[in-house]
Amino acid sequence: MELLVNAGAQVSINEPDCDGYTALQRFILLNDIVSVKFILGQPNVDIEKPAMEMRTPLFLCAERSYVHIARELLRCGAYLHTCDADGTTVLIACAIDPAVADSPTTGDTIRNLIFWLQAGADVEVPDGQCQWRPLHFAACGRYGTGSAVVELFLRYGANAVSKTRFYQTPLEIAVCHGNMEAIAVLVEAEGVHTSIPLDKADASILIAASVESRRIEIIRALREAQRWVIFKSNCYHRMGELFSSTKPYHWPGVVVFSAVCFGLFVRNRLWKSGGDIAE
Repeated sequence: MELLVNAGAQVSINEPDCDGYTALQRFILLNDIVSVKFILGQPNVDIEKPAMEMRTPLFLCAERSYVHIARELLRCGAYLHTCDADGTTVLIACAIDPAVADSPTTGDTIRNLIFWLQAGADVEVPDGQCQWRPLHFAACGRYGTGSAVVELFLRYGANAVSKTRFYQTPLEIAVCHGNMEAIAVLVEAEGVHTSIPLDKADASILIAASVESRRIEIIRALREAQRWVIFKSNCYHRMGELFSSTKPYHWPGVVVFSAVCFGLFVRNRLWKSGGDIAE
């Protein structure tokens, strides 16, 4: 390839092949970083030329988790906030691979997402169809089961109560798909007044057919998380009232009450940590 270019071969660097891919896009699909660097070094190369369905070279990297190639493209000025014809962003493209779903979240998945987030990808941009944000995809397990990706998106500013086109919050989606770990994290993020009220009838809570057999288990996890958040909120409120009092005879009660609350908090965290280790 280098010999042909140096020999002055009359080939356009941006000309698509019979499948509609340019040389740059083809080498990305082949995960050939050496050839990608060579193409990027050529004059007039178009790093934003889309392939089928408006998928730019950077988008192709996101789909395939080719972070090493994406880094080179970004270094050359590739547009980070690109999306395909359906409005899918690079963050959401990382969740499209069906092989990831229904399997535990891996360290590679977390590292890939951190790369895009640190590069500046917007965690609040929805897709163009159902208005799902990355947090909604994480809640239903499209980045892998568990709560690791949910917690990651929340740390990077994801709105815990954002709604889809059909007015579903991430918590409602996590419950619907039976993502038990994500339920606890999202209830904590929403606070006392969750998008699924504590007094809502269990039978009226939407559960997907694929996990309907686990309805009792899922609802129990939701209710336990809600009651725990309410209990913590009441404890903090009560301790605030007690500590604001200056009367000396209140202090023994404050100490005892604080010790009980702290003990319950530690017990809950140890129980949760034990569950995570067991899994």
